[in-house]
Amino acid sequence: MRGVLRRFLAIIVIGGVLCSVGVADAAVDPIVVRDVSLAEYPRVGLQLSLPSALLGTSGSQPVFSVRENGRPVEVIDTQSSEVQPIDVVLVVDTSGSMEGRSMEAAKDAAAAFTGQLQPKSRVAVVSFADRPRVLTRLTDDKTVLDGVISGLSAKGETALYDALSMAAREASRAEVSRPVVVLLSDGGDTVSRVQLDAALKDLKAAGAPVLVVALPSAEADFGTLRSVSRSTGGRFATVSGADQLMGFYEQLARELQSSWTLTYVSHRPSTNDLDVAVSAKVDDRAASGSSVLPNPLFAQPLPPAKMALVAVPPASNLTLAAAVGLVFIAVFAIVAAAALMLVRPRNGLDQMKYYDQLRTAGESSKTDERSNAVTEWVLGAVDFVAGKRGIKRLAYEQLERAGLPLRPTEYITVHLLLVIAAGILTEWLSQNLPLSIVAVVGATVVPVIYLDHLVTKRRNQFGEQLPDVLNLIAGSLRSGWGLQQSLGLVVEQMAAPVSAEFARAQTEVRLGREVESALAGVARRMQSTDFAWAVTAIDIQRDVGGNLAEVLDIVASTIRDKRALQRQISGLTAEGRLSAWILILLPVALMLALSVLNPRYLALLFTTASGMGLLAAGAVLLVIGSVWLSKIVVIEV
Repeated sequence: MRGVLRRFLAIIVIGGVLCSVGVADAAVDPIVVRDVSLAEYPRVGLQLSLPSALLGTSGSQPVFSVRENGRPVEVIDTQSSEVQPIDVVLVVDTSGSMEGRSMEAAKDAAAAFTGQLQPKSRVAVVSFADRPRVLTRLTDDKTVLDGVISGLSAKGETALYDALSMAAREASRAEVSRPVVVLLSDGGDTVSRVQLDAALKDLKAAGAPVLVVALPSAEADFGTLRSVSRSTGGRFATVSGADQLMGFYEQLARELQSSWTLTYVSHRPSTNDLDVAVSAKVDDRAASGSSVLPNPLFAQPLPPAKMALVAVPPASNLTLAAAVGLVFIAVFAIVAAAALMLVRPRNGLDQMKYYDQLRTAGESSKTDERSNAVTEWVLGAVDFVAGKRGIKRLAYEQLERAGLPLRPTEYITVHLLLVIAAGILTEWLSQNLPLSIVAVVGATVVPVIYLDHLVTKRRNQFGEQLPDVLNLIAGSLRSGWGLQQSLGLVVEQMAAPVSAEFARAQTEVRLGREVESALAGVARRMQSTDFAWAVTAIDIQRDVGGNLAEVLDIVASTIRDKRALQRQISGLTAEGRLSAWILILLPVALMLALSVLNPRYLALLFTTASGMGLLAAGAVLLVIGSVWLSKIVVIEV
């Protein structure tokens, strides 16, 4: 009985030993954190290299989990990223214990490793025995690397810590944000001048994880090598013999070039560092890795820049008096403009808006009585000059289309006063000629742009109301009303600007103008080709007869379809129009900002021949670009 029990216990012990060996053999290498992105903190991006055991051919995707300072965090995105070139520092032990087969296998493995990398990946080679040596700095020249590796030879002691510190300095020269150090050694440190803590500090500063490949020997110090890999977020692996080095290095090269990108949301802990632990699982295999990241919340702020305060000399009495006078003139001009816009001369035909806009000064005797001599002299001079140059007619048409109760002479006078006041005030306040020029240009252009905006807005409102107007007229005609009665119904039922325009047309008809001519005047003022079609239909019907109501309904339906298509095109080209405005206004805004912040820097554009040439060329290119962009984003329907 005792013999049977002993056999049974022996079987259990042997089975336990075999199971433990099997578990050890099935262990998976850790995950390596290749890169870190903290630009969008608390969103943290990690670039990971997974071990080959998780990169099999099963087709399953790894499932990731992350713990930050021991707390689980939310992983919001994981994806396999495109393979990018890497920078690697190969650190090879060339001490006497590596002599013979181990040294030859190490050289073959290093050559195989460099051969597996992408063409643009760079490798530096550091050897160490009594002291470390940089055999070649980071390079992608495979010929140089093969020559350096083939010349390795084993002799001397082991300066492991010195080699790690030198590898950290080489890694700090890398072009990638997180280079990799691959260390091959079969022994412990014997002659280093640098302490282990200092070497680890250098590696962490360089952001370089250390992948340790340990060869078993009598002098091996696996505890220290594990500490190096664990402290830097790297990996520790052992090979049973030198014959396995080549296959292991080739596998390592494949792993480093297979990259996964993981993004998680940080808990924003109140610690100087973020201790991040990443786990990945594919089917029944799992791996984990860790890295210590700096906490952006505790980043050192930049010291504030020292600014010198420059004393501003007090203004003279003459300057103050001139400033007060200019302010008074500007206020007077604004008040006068408002009064001119709100107070109109009395008119017997008050229902006909803007009918009196082209009257001469001699015809407005009542206005002369209310105006002072200075105002009349200014208005007369402006009226004479503008009338000779054709500006008065152009201003009249724009004011009429915009629906503003303002005569052309009044508008031009107010515009001139605004330009003069803007230039004088800007020059007095800033003492900056370029800024004053910009102010004058702005005061000249902005009112014109605003007036054009009002014209466009009123025209669009008319176009939106037009289909309802035509349907209302068609319904009135079907009810037995005449065309003139239908126009009166439009005036009563519709809102502005349709009601105002049709009221003017109705008044013109009562004064003896033909209906078709009055309606054609509405189409001309509103620049509406759609309403011109309707007027043409009315004119044809009055000449040859027919069902006008049905024709107007068809025209209204066509206009609605056209407006719908225009709205769709406007939505599709909205982004392009916004980009065009940004590209056009950005140079002007930058010039204005520079003229305020650093006028001396900008003054070269106005005081030198080359500067003025560049300014003119920039203006021409800006105009060409504006026209080009308008042709792209404006689609006629």
